[in-house]
Amino acid sequence: MLFADARAASEDLGASVDPSDRRPVLAKAPRIAYACDEAFSFTYQETLDALLTAGAQPVPFSPLEDSALPPDSAGLWLGGGYPELHAARLEANPLLRAAIRDAVARGLPTYAECGGLMFLAERLTTAQGEYEMCGAIRGGTTIAEPRLHIGYRRATVNANTPLDSQGAEVRGYEYHYATSELAEGPAAYSYDGRSDGVARASLVAAFLHRHFLPGDGSLSRFVARCSKVCAFGLAAIGLVGGLVATPAQASAKPRIVSLVPSLTEDLFAIGAGPQVVGVSQYSDVPKAAARLPVIASAGSIASERILRLHPDVVVGIPAQAQLVADLRRAGLRLVLLRDDDFEDIFRDLEALGKISGHENNASALARRLRARTAALLTTVPPGEPPRCFVVLDVAPIFTVGDRSFIASLIRLAGGRNAAGDLGTAYARYSAEALLALQPDVIITDPSTHMSLVLDRPPWRDLNAVRTGRVYVLEDPGILERPGPRYNDGLAWLISKLRPHAR
Repeated sequence: MLFADARAASEDLGASVDPSDRRPVLAKAPRIAYACDEAFSFTYQETLDALLTAGAQPVPFSPLEDSALPPDSAGLWLGGGYPELHAARLEANPLLRAAIRDAVARGLPTYAECGGLMFLAERLTTAQGEYEMCGAIRGGTTIAEPRLHIGYRRATVNANTPLDSQGAEVRGYEYHYATSELAEGPAAYSYDGRSDGVARASLVAAFLHRHFLPGDGSLSRFVARCSKVCAFGLAAIGLVGGLVATPAQASAKPRIVSLVPSLTEDLFAIGAGPQVVGVSQYSDVPKAAARLPVIASAGSIASERILRLHPDVVVGIPAQAQLVADLRRAGLRLVLLRDDDFEDIFRDLEALGKISGHENNASALARRLRARTAALLTTVPPGEPPRCFVVLDVAPIFTVGDRSFIASLIRLAGGRNAAGDLGTAYARYSAEALLALQPDVIITDPSTHMSLVLDRPPWRDLNAVRTGRVYVLEDPGILERPGPRYNDGLAWLISKLRPHAR
C-alpha cells in the first residue's frame, strides 16, 4: 500500500475482508492508530485485515509528519521499519513524540515491534550520532552493524500484556542489526536463552516480529482491551491526541504553565503571553512574566499550585521529566521540548505556536530571527577561532560542553568552545585541566562573582586573566537562554571575540 494512499484507504479497508467473517459487534469500533510512512512500513495488510476482523478500525498516522495521534485513538500499533534511516526527522517532531510518550504512560494499549521498540525508547544511536526518541521506555537502542540478528523464534511470554497471558508460547522472527540497553522490565519474551523487549499490562514492545492473521486470539485480546478504552475512556479519550492537540482540537486559547524561562520568553514573543498562568523562577522577561505566579525552580515544581491554576497544558524540558510525574498522573497534558542546541530554538517556537494557537506568529518570528542571524554572521572575521571558556560557576568550576546551546552560539560567533572535550552539555571542570587548557577568552556572568577569585589559583595563572580577556555578560539571559533574544547574545559574543581572531 502506498503511504500517500493509506489514510484514504483506511476508510475502505473493510472491503478486503470477507463479508461472511463473523466479527464481534461493538457499540463503537475502537480506532487503533498504526504508524505508516517511510520510517515505518512493516505493518502488513494481513495484520490490518486481522484487526478489522477482530472489530477494530485501523487508522494510519505518520511519525515523521503528524503532530498528534489520530483523534479518539484507543490503541497504538508501531510496526517495524527503518527508524534509523529517518532518526533526525523523527527527533525533529517533538510534538508527536511527546504525544506517544504521554499516551503510553497513561496506559494506552500499545504494540511495538523492532522499529517500533526503537522509536518508543529514549534514544536511538546510529553511526551518525545519538537521537532522541519518544522516551516511553527507559533506555535506548543502538544500530551495531555488521552483526545481524536473523531467524525464526519460538518465544515464551514473560508477563501479562494486552496481547498475551504470561507463559504463553508465540512464534515470530528476528531481522535487525540493533541492540538494546533498556532500563526496565520485565522483558516481553524469552527465546534462545535471551530476553527481548519490555512488557507492561498495557504494552508489549520487542524486536520480535509476529505475523497475525484473522481470528488470531492475541489480536482479539488486544482489540478487546482497546474497546474498553473506547467505552470508558482513558481518563477522557481526548488525552490521546490531547497532549499535542492541534488548535482545532484543543481550546483556541489554552491556559499554559511554563517550567523554564526560555519557553516563557518564547510564549510571550509569539503573542501567547496572556495565556500563560504560571512560570518558573527567574522568568523576568518580559516584565509581565515576572508578575505571574512562580510554580517551579531549577530543581523542583509545586504540583499542587500548578493544579490550582487549572492549566490546559504544561511546557518544560526533558530534564524535568521526573519532576512532572505527579502532574502526569493527575492527567495534565505535558509537552517537554529540547533546548540543547541552536536549531532547538526554532523547533520549540514551532511547537509552542501549535500548542498555543499562534502558529503564524511563531513562523514569522522564526523568519525574523534567522534573518538577523544571517546579517550578524557577515560581521564574523575570518581566521583561527579564539578558544573561549565559559564560566557558569567558580566553586566548583562549572562550564559548557560542545553539546550545549551556548557552545552553538560560540561557534556561530567565530569562536571555539575551549571545553569541547566534555561529553555532556554542562559539567564540572578541574582546575588542573583549565590551567593546561589556557583559553584565549573567558566568558562569565555576574552571578559567578568571578572578580572575587581572579587573584586566586587557578584563575591568576591564566593568560586570559593576566591580559584582561575576561568578559562579564551583564544580561546572561541573552546567552544562556535558548529563546527569542539569542541574537543579542550572538552580537555580544561577536563583539568580544572579534579582536582575538588570529
